Amino acid sequence: MRYAILASLLIASSAFADESPFESGLAIEPRLTANLLSLSGSSSSLGLSYGTVQGGLVVGYHLERFTFGLGVDLARFSVTRGETGSTDHDTASTSLTVSPVLRAALLRSADNRVELIAALEFGFGHVFTSDSEATSSPNRDTSNFTFGYLVGPGLRYWLHPQLALQLVTALRGQFVFTSETTTVNSASSTSKENYAYTNIATSLGLMGVF
Repeated sequence: MRYAILASLLIASSAFADESPFESGLAIEPRLTANLLSLSGSSSSLGLSYGTVQGGLVVGYHLERFTFGLGVDLARFSVTRGETGSTDHDTASTSLTVSPVLRAALLRSADNRVELIAALEFGFGHVFTSDSEATSSPNRDTSNFTFGYLVGPGLRYWLHPQLALQLVTALRGQFVFTSETTTVNSASSTSKENYAYTNIATSLGLMGVF
């Protein structure tokens, strides 16, 4: 099936070899982003990890060398811990991020089909967490929000005047700010912890212009 899709794209690419890409129009891009290498740290620890993948969709406008829009990305992480003779402990986190997106074509080939692009994004979001061992308490309130950025170069190849495949390799920063307020006998206390992640990430997308 994958080979059939690839063959279809190559045939379409050859058929439209003499046409230039659309200069303007509505841009829609489904994408996958993977963190290849991540250096993470918090107020109490520092660590190195590999490989998380998230899916997303960018909707915006393509105008000549520039593409700007809004991206929504979703990622889910699940960890199961267990010991012999005990019940497994499941923890799942779902991250939702909304990002303004800007891309600019810095260089173009003579036929305008291959472009060197620069990508810039800033994202805001929230992490939803569920814990199989967590107990709800009316005296405890937890909250978090996230902020992140992505900046780096990429390549865009126009398979068709309205369809382009693009690959971006970038530096990606993510920051998670958490707060927990506990109330006992009308007295409240708040604890905060912040996490920072610096990633080498790659994003593969298929952009259509209409």
